[in-house]
Amino acid sequence: MSDNAESPPETPKDEAQPAANDAATNDEKKKIDVLLKAVGDTPIMKTKKWSVDRGRTVQSLSQFIARFLKFDANEQLFIYVNQSFAPSPDQEVGILFDCFGSDGKLVLNYCKSQAWG
Repeated sequence: MSDNAESPPETPKDEAQPAANDAATNDEKKKIDVLLKAVGDTPIMKTKKWSVDRGRTVQSLSQFIARFLKFDANEQLFIYVNQSFAPSPDQEVGILFDCFGSDGKLVLNYCKSQAWG
């Protein structure tokens, strides 16, 4: 995991491109599809579906969202799984996907104030 600001660790998911070869298929298994949904008065991300590394933590994903939406340093961001609970910041996204993913994707809600749990 790197903090290189020039290349985002997530990439928008393009459903129109099939895997070209076995290497691409292997890369896909290392990434999962995450659907990010805004809650309340939080700005909506233009791209909602992202392909994320399985080993990425909730905290690093939260930092990415905050940078992407250009939040001020004093603004908080809360992330919830399936509109029900806030995962631990050190929880890996891949484990959340294994436990709570459905239809091939993990749905995460994000907001500026506490909404659930």
